[in-house]
Parts: sequence; C-alpha cells; structure tokens
Amino acid sequence: MAKRRKEESIKNIKLKQPDRSGPKDKTLLELAGERDLFAQADKRQKELDRLKKQAAKVGKLQKIPKPGDDDDDESSSSDSDDDDDEEGKLSPTAERIMETLLWAVCLSMLHFTLDTLVHHQYSADRIVWPTVWTRAIQAFLVFSLLVYTLHPHASNPTILPGLPSRYQSTLRQIIFFASSVFGIIIEHCTVPGTVALTFDDGPYIHTARVVDLLESYGAKATFFINGENWSRNIDDPATGYPDLLRRIDRLGHQIGSHTWSHQDLTYLSEGDRRFQMGQLESVLSTILGKVPNYMRPPYASCDGDCLPFIESLGYHVVNFDVDTRDYVYKDSPEAMQTAVNNFNAALDSGGPDSSFLVLSHDVHQYTVDVLAPAMLEKIKQRGYRAVTVGECLGDSPNGWYRV
Repeated sequence: MAKRRKEESIKNIKLKQPDRSGPKDKTLLELAGERDLFAQADKRQKELDRLKKQAAKVGKLQKIPKPGDDDDDESSSSDSDDDDDEEGKLSPTAERIMETLLWAVCLSMLHFTLDTLVHHQYSADRIVWPTVWTRAIQAFLVFSLLVYTLHPHASNPTILPGLPSRYQSTLRQIIFFASSVFGIIIEHCTVPGTVALTFDDGPYIHTARVVDLLESYGAKATFFINGENWSRNIDDPATGYPDLLRRIDRLGHQIGSHTWSHQDLTYLSEGDRRFQMGQLESVLSTILGKVPNYMRPPYASCDGDCLPFIESLGYHVVNFDVDTRDYVYKDSPEAMQTAVNNFNAALDSGGPDSSFLVLSHDVHQYTVDVLAPAMLEKIKQRGYRAVTVGECLGDSPNGWYRV
C-alpha cells in the first residue's frame, strides 16, 4: 500500500530571507589562481605564437606538441587530420555556388514574404498565390545571377581588371544596387488617402459619360488609351475623339498610353514594340501637342526584356493593385455588382492612410452605368480623394507628359 506523503501545513513553514552573503567556498577563479593556470595559459599562447612564426617561415604549420604526447603519435595524427581536412574541403567554385544559393534563397524568401503581405493588404482578390510564387521564383533567379556575378568571393576577387583592389568591392555594390532596382512596374500609390481610378481601352462611345460623371463628383482619373482597339481613327475630327481627348486633358485628368492596338508586349519583337508605342505617340502629339510619360501594358504583361525597353523610351510602367474584374462581369448590371463588391472590399480593408490603384474599363456599358458611380460614392463615403495616377504617386502634372 502506497504511503501518503506528509505535507507540512502552510502555517508551519518559516519564511527566510535569501542568503546574499556570497559564496563561502573558493571560486573557480580562485582555484585557477592557486594552480597558476593563468600563467600556464599565457606561456602556452606565447609558445603557439612562436611556432606559428616559425611555420610561416618554412611554409608549413606544425602542430603544437602537448605535454605527455608521443612525438611519433602526434606526427601521424597531424598528417591524418590534414588529409581529412583536405578531403572535406570544397573547391572555391563549389563554395561560391553554395554561398550564392544561400543568399538567393534568403532574399527570394524575403521577397515572397513582402509580396504576400502586399497582396493581403491591397488585392481585391486577396492573395493570388500563383502570382506570388511566380514572382518569388523570378526573384530567386535574378538574385542568383546578381550574387554569383557581383558578390565578392575569393574565386573572383577582380570584377574590373586594372581597377585598384580597394575599389573592387565598391564597384560591385554599385553594380548590384543599380541592377536590382532597374526595371520597376508601378502597382501601388504612394500618397496616403488617394484612390487612382484608371480606365483602359478607350476612347469609346461610353467615355464621354465617364468624364461627365467624374466632373459631377469633382474627381480626377487616368485614361490609358489605345489607337485602334474598340475604336478606329481616333485622330479623325469626324469621330469626336480628338475633342474628347482634349477635354479630358483640359479638365485635369491624365492620359496614358495603352499601346496602339492592344498587343501583348511580352511576345512582340523590339520593332513591333517600338511601333506600338511610337504610333500612338504620333497621334497624341498631333491631338494634344504632347505625349504621355505613363503607360499601362495590355494584359498587364511586360516580362523579360520588355520592361527595360519600354523604360528606355521614357515611360513609367503602371499596373494596379485593385482589379475590379469589370471585364468579366460586363454582361449585365447584376453581374457588374460583383465588380462593385470587389472594389468595396478593397477600400474597406484599408485605413485612412491607405491608397489604391484601380483597374476598370470605360468601354463597357455597365462599368459606366453601375461600377463607376458606385466607386465614386464609395470613395466619397470613405473620405478618400479620387486622383490621377501621377498625383497618387506624388508626381506633378509637368511630369505626366513630354513634348
């Protein structure tokens, strides 16, 4: 039968103050001092330094003999250890590859984390995982190339022959920074409390009503237009489009390029890309006397060498962080309500200092009849300002165009 433990009553426990008098026995430091261990350690270190200097002169580092060890055993053990070290050591190239993978994985995971946070904060559809993973893989490949090429390593200490060694590291950092920031697709506004409504694919028969609606709300927006898409001959006065574009500009809205005929720039040759941008520039120069500095690639697609080429023409490339998907729900007022819900959900997820860059299309009737009024009402209700893309990025109107 198990014995029951006798427990002391709380009343019988005497409280005592903790003993703060310090240790009563000798400490480790005192014991080490008595045995002269510190002096022995100093002597040992001096001997080690002496042997290292001798080894440096003859080109071979000798292992320090320990007291009581047999010289022959020590020598054979040293040789064995050296052989093991040589066998386990990676080549400089392998070390460089492993270091590159480590950096690239860390940086791409950071990219993945930040991209996920941005999607969660701003995307109307919340996190779009295929997009996030695709960008993370692209980031991994880019970082791998940059780190392997530019990160200092013993296997490639010189990046520019003839440049003094003390400047090689600085040159690498400059090239790494310039390479990593070159090529930016704008997807978010930077000015708090703004909503940049954008309308793509016009001008078309519904565009004038959008302009009237914006004017009634005192709101501004950006129109990314095509030369030949839903409309033709936008420079022909008989179509009314030249006057409409001049009115859009006069009212303080922003006009951007959406290419000439809405082709996917990613898959076009450089010559075709140049035509898509240049042809619209020529027409807009005739109508407005200036050409845009902002553009949106059709299908939000400008991958590979597309982005640096478009930027070399002087353009800021703009996409969006709120996709209303009005092009999916364009067939009826009831269907378009889903696009309204997408927009409302995005704005409801933000705070007073949030900002949004919104995609919609002025070529669809129910975008104009249902979505556009609902967006303007929601912006007013939440206390945001409806502005142009340039304004939501803090760019003055002088930076929106060039002559």
